[in-house]
Amino acid sequence: NLVKVTMRPLASGESIAIEEKRDNASSWTALGTVSYSADGAVTEKRFPVDWRAKEFQLAMAISGTATMPSVTSLEMLFSEENFI
Repeated sequence: NLVKVTMRPLASGESIAIEEKRDNASSWTALGTVSYSADGAVTEKRFPVDWRAKEFQLAMAISGTATMPSVTSLEMLFSEENFI
């Protein structure tokens, strides 16, 4: 299971932070960040997910100095389990 964010190539000073909330939790939890300073001019980053939930929410915060990132998609790729 993973969360994948795709974007136009990151430029200097740009970053995207991904957060998640599971099963109506009261607060957001950081999932990970993709940034030019750490990852370079990437167009995709995958964040592994090792938790289980019946419901989930994803959020992202984009930031930049001279320019802002251009996100093209935020996806959750998972396998379904039957809850008994």
